[in-house]
Amino acid sequence: MTVYGEVDVTYALFANLAEDTSGGWWDMVLRGTLEQCIWAGNSVKADWAHIVDMETAQVVRWKKRDASGPPLDLVPWSVGHDADIPLTFGVLLSFQELCKLSALGGSRWVRAQLAKATVSPALAEVATASAMLHLIQGCPLPFLVSGPQAILVEELQQNGLLRAEFTYADSQEEDTATVLAITDKGREALAGNAVSNTASRPSKAAVSPDP
Repeated sequence: MTVYGEVDVTYALFANLAEDTSGGWWDMVLRGTLEQCIWAGNSVKADWAHIVDMETAQVVRWKKRDASGPPLDLVPWSVGHDADIPLTFGVLLSFQELCKLSALGGSRWVRAQLAKATVSPALAEVATASAMLHLIQGCPLPFLVSGPQAILVEELQQNGLLRAEFTYADSQEEDTATVLAITDKGREALAGNAVSNTASRPSKAAVSPDP
């Protein structure tokens, strides 16, 4: 539990309008108790709101409004993790911003996550999506791949065989893919050895920018 003086600031409220959402710390409204975050989330002008437990980095309350629906203050809170969380991206922080991040405890959380992370071992070179899926099957997830292997992972995700996140650069050799999970369809494909072997790089308009 993080305590500043006598005030429990374990929780943080993130909220914004859809068109102004930037991701990460820019969308943070306040830190405080769970009750304070819920109260502020009921009055903030926004299209979505998330309350995050800063000790575990988990979303514990969330709500969002539809374009044709009622305002956010009339939408009840949901408990647990929202699958539709705005995407975050990397930003270059100034010295003053780094000081603010440190004061909020963000640097401690980042270091804790890095300490728990392990570097993915290099995979053998393969030429087909089928072979890539069989290699990934024996790897602890999440798993990071790069270059041509990332293109094969993209093909597997397009076919619904796994879930992954991608970063695309100007060169295919610098593309990366983080494999998150093999889907039920992917496990069925492994059992039946029925995996597409056609790999193609998506167009630039369909990918996220290189952070």
